[in-house]
Order: sequence, then C-alpha cells, then structure tokens
Amino acid sequence: MIRIAGSEAKPVLAELLRKAEAGEEIHLTKYGKTQAVLIGAEQYERYRRTLFSKD
Repeated sequence: MIRIAGSEAKPVLAELLRKAEAGEEIHLTKYGKTQAVLIGAEQYERYRRTLFSKD
C-alpha cells in the first residue's frame, strides 16, 4: 500500500497509475486521512463482481 497526499500525486500520476495497474493500492490522503483509493481496473472489476454478485 502506498500513501500519498493528493497535492503530491499530480506530478507522479503516471507512476502511480502503473503501480495501481500492477496491483498496488494507492491511498490518496488529505491531512493524513485517506480520501480515495486508486486501484487497477482488474482489481476494481473483481471487487465489483464480489459486491454485486447474486447469491
């Protein structure tokens, strides 16, 4: 897991996207608190299938 302030993410966004695509979770923070999480598309789809699957 990577934690980075939102204000510091913009200049390294391409690198963060590569890391997310490789499976890393990127926590974007504001005042030290996670505000959003950047994940790769495959991981997102897995979460969606898990959350919205019908039992």
